[in-house]
Amino acid sequence: MTAPVSVLQEIPVPTLVLDAATGCLRAANPAMCELAGWAAQEVASCSLSSLQLWDDPMEVSHMLRQLQDGAALVGYPCRIRRGSDRLAVLVHGAFSVLEGAACITLCFTDVSEYLDAQRVTQAHEALISRGLGAASVATWEWDAASGAFAFSAHWDSMLGHPRNDAVPAGGVFTQLLHPEDRSKLAQTLARCRERGEPLDLEIRLRSASGDYRWCRMRSNAPAGLEGCAPTDRLAGVLGDTAEQRDEEMTRRRIQERLAIATSTVGISTWEVFRDGMAVWDAQTYRLYGRDPATTTPPEVIYRESLDASELARTSQWMRDTMRSHTYSTIEFPIRWPDGQVRWLAAKGKGLTGPDGKVISLLGVNWDITEQKASAQSLLKYQQELWMLTQTLMEQEKQTSQRLAMALHDRLGQTLAALRWNLDTLQILGR
Repeated sequence: MTAPVSVLQEIPVPTLVLDAATGCLRAANPAMCELAGWAAQEVASCSLSSLQLWDDPMEVSHMLRQLQDGAALVGYPCRIRRGSDRLAVLVHGAFSVLEGAACITLCFTDVSEYLDAQRVTQAHEALISRGLGAASVATWEWDAASGAFAFSAHWDSMLGHPRNDAVPAGGVFTQLLHPEDRSKLAQTLARCRERGEPLDLEIRLRSASGDYRWCRMRSNAPAGLEGCAPTDRLAGVLGDTAEQRDEEMTRRRIQERLAIATSTVGISTWEVFRDGMAVWDAQTYRLYGRDPATTTPPEVIYRESLDASELARTSQWMRDTMRSHTYSTIEFPIRWPDGQVRWLAAKGKGLTGPDGKVISLLGVNWDITEQKASAQSLLKYQQELWMLTQTLMEQEKQTSQRLAMALHDRLGQTLAALRWNLDTLQILGR
C-alpha cells in the first residue's frame, strides 16, 4: 500500500515514520511533536536511538529487527520527554510503504494520566488499608460458588490472634465463628445474594482470650437490575463492635437512670436546634399532656400548646439564651388538649460546637402549676387580709370618734351639774 507522507499531518494519533533500511526518522506528525515536545525540523533524519525514547539502545535494536522482519508490535513503554515522568506506550508498530519506499510506522498513546491515576489509586488503597486497621475494620469477600471467604490482611489480628498466613483466611473465619451464628450468616448471605438486599448482621467471633466478641458484617446491595440472576460474589466490611456495645450499654444505663430521676421529681429534658427542630424525652411529652408514643413532632406540640403572645415570648427567650451562653429561666402557661391550663418553668443554656458556635439549646422543664396556684391563693389571702385590716382600722377610727363625742357630751353635762351645785351651795351659804 502506497500513501503520501503528507497524510500523516491529518492523523490525530502521535505517529513516527522510519526508514525501514536505516531506522532514521522520515517524518513525525504534529501530534507526535506536540506529545514529545519536538520541533519537526530538529528531529528530521534522526535515528530512533538518538531520539532517546527508550533508555536501553538494545531494546530499540531488538524492536527494529522485529519490525524489519514484518512483525506487528504492541507495547514497549517509552519516556515521552527525557528527564520527565511522562510515559507513552507503542500501540501500533508495523512495516508499511509510503511514497513507494519501505517504511516502519510507529503510533503512540500517552499513558501518563493513567499511570498517575494508578499511583493515586495505590496510594489511596494503602491509606484505606491503614485506616481500616486503625479503626479495627477489615474488608471481606464471599464467593457464592465455593462458599469461601477472603479477608484483608489484619482481620484476625484485630481479635488478638497472631497473623497466620499458612491457614486460609476463610478457614480461620469459619473456625472462629460462633456455632450458633453459622447458619444465620449462611441464610443472610443467601438472601442478600438472591434478593439483592444489603447485608447488616452482628456475629460472634472467638478472640485470642477464648471469649466471643461481637462483630458487625456489612455490605451494600449487590449491583444489578431487579430480575437479574443472583450475584456470584459479595463484598463488605467487618468491624469489632464490642466497645460500641459496651458504650451503648453504658449510655442506656445513664439514660435509664436519668429517666428514673427526672420522672421521680417531675423534671424533663429537651434540646432545640438552630433550625427549630426539637428532641424531647418522654417526660416532656407528659408535661405537655401528650402520650410519649405520639408521632406528632415536638415543635408542632409546642406551637399548639401556647397562644400567640406566649409563643413569641418563649421563642425570643430561646434565641436570647442561645446567644448569651449562660443559664436562663422562664415561666409560661400551656394548654393541654383537654383544655386544662398548666404552668411550666424552663431552664436552658446554649450548647457550642468545636468551633465555638452555638448548635442547640439544652434545657429542662418542670411543672409549677401547683406552686402558681399556691402563689395565687397566697396573694388572694394577702389582699383579703389587707382589706380586712383597712376595714378594722376604719371601724376603730369611727368608734374612737363616737367615744370621744360621747365622753365630751357626758363630761360637759357633769361639769354643768357641778357648776349648778356649786352655785346653789354658794347661794345657800349666804
